[in-house]
Amino acid sequence: MNEFPLPLLSIAVLSPLAGAILALRAASVRLARIVGLLAVAVGLAASLAALWLAVPQRASIADPWSVPLFGAPAPLLAADTLSCLGLSLIASLTLFTILVAPRRDLQPRQLVRLLLLLAGISAIYASNHLFVLVCGWALAAMLIAWAGRAGAAVRAVLTGGWLSLGGAVFLLSRDASARGAAAPFSLHELSKSPLAHPEWAFILLMAAVLLTKGVFPFHSWVVTAFDSGPIAAAGLLANAHLGAFLIAKVAIPVMPEMARKALPLLSDVALFTMCYMAVLALRERSPRRILALLQVGQASTILVGLESATEAGVTGALVHWMVVAVSATTLIAVLRLLEVRTGSRLDSTRFLGLANRFPRLAVFFLIAGLALVGLPGTLGFIA
Repeated sequence: MNEFPLPLLSIAVLSPLAGAILALRAASVRLARIVGLLAVAVGLAASLAALWLAVPQRASIADPWSVPLFGAPAPLLAADTLSCLGLSLIASLTLFTILVAPRRDLQPRQLVRLLLLLAGISAIYASNHLFVLVCGWALAAMLIAWAGRAGAAVRAVLTGGWLSLGGAVFLLSRDASARGAAAPFSLHELSKSPLAHPEWAFILLMAAVLLTKGVFPFHSWVVTAFDSGPIAAAGLLANAHLGAFLIAKVAIPVMPEMARKALPLLSDVALFTMCYMAVLALRERSPRRILALLQVGQASTILVGLESATEAGVTGALVHWMVVAVSATTLIAVLRLLEVRTGSRLDSTRFLGLANRFPRLAVFFLIAGLALVGLPGTLGFIA
């Protein structure tokens, strides 16, 4: 594992956290928004610099310090190309969300929620230490579970996903300690040698993936979060695709044999989820709920590609990851701007003539929708 010359990963994780603290103490809403934009921009610059340095290395690269936390000294933050790409993508989406969001959605508390959510997701992407992974997951889940009128179901599912991940982390570290691993909480060390008894750890890890991704029958929490809470924050968490990241960063490298045997079953469940979400969306009349079902279906497509274990399938899944994240965030922004401009929650029981009234938003809606369906000439077609 090579080291970055600068603590770029730490900057990417801590800058939105610092921005949240400063935004909460800002004297005005406008100043808080400027502080938030600057904090996200700094994190994005650090993420892009890390990506630029990581691509030629083709290996995990860590910040230039180690911390003796729960075991031998090991880097808390390390990233490969996939992690750096995820960091850059989620920072870009957050920056876009803050730039286009209506003023009423960027009061200090809502802005702080977005910045803390970015910090939690960034910590997950950049984590090399299992404790950092669990803490980032807890922060991201808590911000959505207790936002707006999320409801008991959303809290139960997200808390269950966090507890499943915590149980998997405990079993992984215990197994590594029993083998005498020098750094039992380091993802880099865990991936270097196979575990002795990964079965229960893998089951708990897959439970965290299913719950967080909203794979059937756990899709209702995504619909509720989109329908009842702040849709921008729920969209950022969904478009982080943390379940797919867990499979690519933890399940496959750390437990390759278990992944090879069990992931085809998960692929079948994801395929069923794709079809089922399409059927449910046909009868929906609420655009928010339709977007949520679309999000779950597209996220399941990514899981199918990752679990194919073929070069074309995995590459297509990673490209589709970017397509879904950008396109779905654009659709969410368009919907929220339409809600603010019309002064009501929209429904699809009748034609509203919105394309004539808001032609610019219609163009962005059309481009994002066509990318999701894979129109030739868009990145979705390549995926």
